[in-house]
Amino acid sequence: MVDFGLTNEQGNHGEDVKELYFYLDGTSTHSYMKILYKYPHDAYPYQDLIDENLQRGADQPEYEILDPDLSLQLRRKMKKLLTLAVLVLLLVGGLLFQQGALADSATPDASTKAFYAWYIKLESKETYPLLDKGIYAYVTKATVDKLRSAYRHNRLPGDADYFTKVQDYDEQDWSNNIATHHAIMLDDVAVVPVTFGSKDKISVLVFLRKLGDSWKITKVDDTLDYQ
Repeated sequence: MVDFGLTNEQGNHGEDVKELYFYLDGTSTHSYMKILYKYPHDAYPYQDLIDENLQRGADQPEYEILDPDLSLQLRRKMKKLLTLAVLVLLLVGGLLFQQGALADSATPDASTKAFYAWYIKLESKETYPLLDKGIYAYVTKATVDKLRSAYRHNRLPGDADYFTKVQDYDEQDWSNNIATHHAIMLDDVAVVPVTFGSKDKISVLVFLRKLGDSWKITKVDDTLDYQ
């Protein structure tokens, strides 16, 4: 594959690749590399990138692939700010957590820990938990049905497992080290941070909603910066 870029004469800072790509995996010798390319939904702005960079001087910033879509940039910034806000809330979560939730026999924390204990145990038996009927005890039917439909059409979000946000992990280490933190309440939604493993720790944010007497997962998000 040949990347699109500007020549030394076209770029206001010289030669420059104008693709949006991310390195996912590779060997130290570069004998194998896995790269994820991202492309706009609209027509690729080849000429726009050339024309705009030709007009800019060396003292100005480069014109990049994301610049034409200001609404996209705004969405990215808003999601990043939202993630930071959630993390700040988690630090003061004890002050915001509703006392009523602590009195429940099944708290959001307990439901989350029970789910991941079940999930990791099932994966260790080489069973895909998403397709097991037991998942409905922990995750809302709407979420399960949408994920199963995406799985059947090979459209699951991201390149990692939806519930763990990784492609691989030490099942024994994770099963023995599932740390759920205090939940915070945002109206009728509970947000539970979970950290897995004793080393190379991974954390996710689990969103739950109370249905009847049970807290059920509606979605899971990672704690990484938006990419």
